[in-house]
Amino acid sequence: MKLLTSEWRKLWLSPSFLGLAAALLFLNAILLYTRGTAGDVSPEVWREVWQKLSSFPEEERAQRVQKQYEKMKELSFTADEYERVQALRKLNRQVTVLQSYEGWLEEIKERSKRQEKISIFQREDPFSDRNARKTAEDFADLEGVSPVLINSRGFLAGISFAGTDGMVLGLLFYMALFWFYREKEQGLTALLLPQARGRTPLAAARLLALFLGSICVNLTFWGENLLLSCLQYGAPVWRSPIQSVEGYENCVLQVTVGEYLMVFLSCKILISFLIAQIFVFFCLRFRRSALIFLAVGLLMALSLALCQSGDGRFVFQYINLIPLMQVNPIFQTYFNLNLFSWPVNRIPLSLGAVAVLTVLFLAADLYGFGCQKPSSVNSKRKRREKTLPGLGSVP
Repeated sequence: MKLLTSEWRKLWLSPSFLGLAAALLFLNAILLYTRGTAGDVSPEVWREVWQKLSSFPEEERAQRVQKQYEKMKELSFTADEYERVQALRKLNRQVTVLQSYEGWLEEIKERSKRQEKISIFQREDPFSDRNARKTAEDFADLEGVSPVLINSRGFLAGISFAGTDGMVLGLLFYMALFWFYREKEQGLTALLLPQARGRTPLAAARLLALFLGSICVNLTFWGENLLLSCLQYGAPVWRSPIQSVEGYENCVLQVTVGEYLMVFLSCKILISFLIAQIFVFFCLRFRRSALIFLAVGLLMALSLALCQSGDGRFVFQYINLIPLMQVNPIFQTYFNLNLFSWPVNRIPLSLGAVAVLTVLFLAADLYGFGCQKPSSVNSKRKRREKTLPGLGSVP
């Protein structure tokens, strides 16, 4: 505990870290605000539309949206009213999806039955049959779920800003360099050798501090996002099913909007910690900072290339750092991958990959920190002197 407290205090007493964190928080807020004002519907118009809808009971809001939208379509509107029409168009589209939700669940069930009849006479594609059955089984638990029309625009804006992921990873990369590369760069690795219980307790304390850093950074940045977005567009009804949120109709989780937010933040913390462990691995592996930055850049480039490769059936198109870090694609749309003709859902596959990789890199980082060779500046100078005895060195 003393080691953890000491390492944690060193980070938060670092002026460079505090300055970087404050600058990124400010930049994140500015970018999020400008992103909201650049949309086709301004936050002011959206709040105005929802303020009028909120005056009606929840069960009447869908009908009000449809009636108002039909009325606006028949009338000619000015440029000032364009944003209001766009807001009603988006809400009407959401109402249409919600009203067809029960029929969509029935269609999934009927599709599974038809696939079973076809599979009796045709066994050429076992994945289609198995996938249809699995899909029907997974969505059977949602038959009692009743999505409602809610104001989800602020919630979506708060959890889907990709720039925040980059800033969070930037701070975690700084932490990895601070705890696992600074001593190597300054030639102080030899000072870690004479510890009473070896270097493993120090490595464990620093990795635990890195995990706490992942918690603090993610909660701070995503909390800022949600606060600003909900102030701009309005807050959702947290007790509503997650299927009420626009774009999450295919989500198979039986959770409310508030519970999904807890799942979202937990996954962000764990996946950020996994990527931070990869940063630590690079810091321990390479002696030059340029190689560390190059390795991180190549890793991100490879992840981006994998995201854009394949036709949707390539497993590493989904199980790599970028889609894992985004979190929302894992849960937003139901999807089964074809693994040797067996359907495997993306959610357990992604979370399982995160758990396995976390354990592997945790072990690699603990071992790598304990096996670091001392590389002080003095030892390097002595080696150079021994190889050049004719230049005044002692043989």
